[in-house]
This record gives sequence, C-alpha cells and structure tokens, in this order.
Amino acid sequence: MDSKHIRVLVLEDEAAHAEAVRRALELSGTHFEIQVAGSLSEYRESVAANPPDIALLDMVLPDGRSLELLTSPPEASPFPMLIMTSHGDEQAAVAAMKAGALDYVVKSPEAFADMPRILARALSHWQLLQERQQAEEALRQSEENFRALAKNASDGIIITSADGGIVYANRQASDITGYTLEELLQIGMKKLAFPGRLQELLRQHKGRRKGKPIPKRYETVIVRKDRRIVPTEIAAATTTWHGKPATMFFLCDITERKQAEEKLRRKEEHFRALIENASDAIAILDGDGTIRYQSPSYLRLLGYVQEAETGRDI
Repeated sequence: MDSKHIRVLVLEDEAAHAEAVRRALELSGTHFEIQVAGSLSEYRESVAANPPDIALLDMVLPDGRSLELLTSPPEASPFPMLIMTSHGDEQAAVAAMKAGALDYVVKSPEAFADMPRILARALSHWQLLQERQQAEEALRQSEENFRALAKNASDGIIITSADGGIVYANRQASDITGYTLEELLQIGMKKLAFPGRLQELLRQHKGRRKGKPIPKRYETVIVRKDRRIVPTEIAAATTTWHGKPATMFFLCDITERKQAEEKLRRKEEHFRALIENASDAIAILDGDGTIRYQSPSYLRLLGYVQEAETGRDI
C-alpha cells in the first residue's frame, strides 16, 4: 500500500458524520481516497468492486449491524476494519473487538478531528499483525516440513535446549534409545550418555555452543532404557527451536557395523598369525608387482630385512 494513496471506505448512513470524517481526512495532508456507503449492501458492492485499504464501519445501519462484516481475528480480514458508534459503552466495545474490529471509536467532534491519526495508528498496527502472521505461517510451514523429513529419516533425531533438555525426538530416536517419545521429552541427553563418556560429551557440547571447531560427527555409546549399551555415530549441529538456541543430534545405531568390523579384525588377526608362523615364504604384492608384505620365512629365505624390501618391485 502506498502511504500517500490510501483508500478509505466509510460505512455511515448519517451524512453529517460521513462528511465530518471526509473533511478531517482531506485536511490531514495525506492523500485519502474516500468512498461512502450508506448500507451493508452498498458496502458489499463497493468492496467487491474495489477493496479499500481500511474501513470505518458505523455499528448500526438501516439493513443490519456492521459486526456481521467482521472476521476474527482481525488480521484474518482482507483489510483493517474499525467500528464507530454514537452511543459507545464498554460492553459494545468488547463485542466489537471480539468480533474482529481492529479498533473501536466513539463518534464525537474530537474523534472526527483525530481520525487521520486513528487511521494511521490502525494501519501501522495492521501491518505489524500481518508481518507477525506471515512469520508465524513461515515458521509453521518450516516446522511441518522438518517434521515430515524427521518422520521419514533413517537416523534418530533429537533436539535439545540450551540446558540439555530434550524438546523434540522422532520415532527412530525412540527405537534406538528404547524410550518412548513421551519419556524422551522428560529426560536429557545426560541420561543417554555412557558414564565414562559423559564429561567428554559435555566438553564437546560446551565448545560447540561457543563456536569452537568441535568435530560434527563422532562415535560414542549410549545407554538404552534397558541398560544395554549401543554403539552410536552422532552428528551434532547448533540450531534454533522456537526461536531459542538449541542443538540437533542425528543418531545412527552402528551395532551391525561394529560387529562386522570386529569380525573382520579377528579374521585379519587369524590370517596374520597363520602367515607369520608359516614355514613357506609368503609375499603380498600390489597389482603392479610392488611388495607390500613379506612373511618372516620370506625374509629369512632371501636374507632381507622388511624395511629394505617393502615397496620394491618383485
């Protein structure tokens, strides 16, 4: 809306009152386009043809009451609406505000003269309401998108507040920790930490909050509700939750990976023990023939030491 070009629709069946509003607005120095409707039906026709930037509504009209035009809350209306009445009281004002009026004005010579300031204040308030509504809608949409992603994520997701309390957790986090979603919201991350790792995790958490170069991904173990220890890979990052500082943790149960690594390690140890105790001379080569390993029998047979032979061509 151009602040130098404001369309005002006055719903008023008393010509003298409508003229008083018009005169005050024209003398204000701000360019107002003023249109007057004398009934609810004329008002609706005018709005349909050319919606105003703001509307001044007399409470009682020949064909009804203007309260039926209001929408609650007021920011849900297409433009701000102010109620005017000749016989105002507290009860009528409360009814108007509950119905969705942005302001309530009792008609008087002083009120008519002050109408430019009343409209300016209402438009400023309206803009703030619209900005807040847009911000809340953006936040709601963002949270809906996040919850949809978190619901379908393969990792467990936990968000903690500045004091370490859990403020959000997805179903996967519940599966990993063994706690229900309701139980997770009652405990903190300290409850999940293995006692021997707690101080290290607290140090990392404090450093991360202070912006220090703390690894974003690390391996640790957590303690499930059933006291079982679960190897877990955690990725952590600072974020905000409902406008306040928070930390987001991504949890991945790496039990199967650790079991596979341990199985491979044992196989390698067994294989190395067989090679190093074999009587045959054994060497391991790269594809191009470069020596990468020689067994003790190999070194004894050829009379070499390992440092001198590794890396040479066969």
